[in-house]
Amino acid sequence: MIMNKWQALALASVFGLPAVAFAEHDGLVTVSAVRGDQLTSYQRKGIGLYRYDQEHDGVVISQAMLSSRFELTSDWSAHTVLNAHPDPELTVGFSQAYL
Repeated sequence: MIMNKWQALALASVFGLPAVAFAEHDGLVTVSAVRGDQLTSYQRKGIGLYRYDQEHDGVVISQAMLSSRFELTSDWSAHTVLNAHPDPELTVGFSQAYL
């Protein structure tokens, strides 16, 4: 998991908040059926034209996302979007976080 200092700060601020009166979460998981070719994928420094090669045949999770909204007070809310994707290695991080 790759996380920079701003993502860590946002994570600490969201989970370190007092009890939340209202929270809303939306999620998305994209699943793909894959059949690659014989050439090594360009993402693995090969000469293949495609993202996947024979080592990645089957069903794969292409992307996952969790969007959250927390009502802090009647005037303040926090919004976060957490993304995960497996290319070229599993990466999880915040793409958005704001008050």
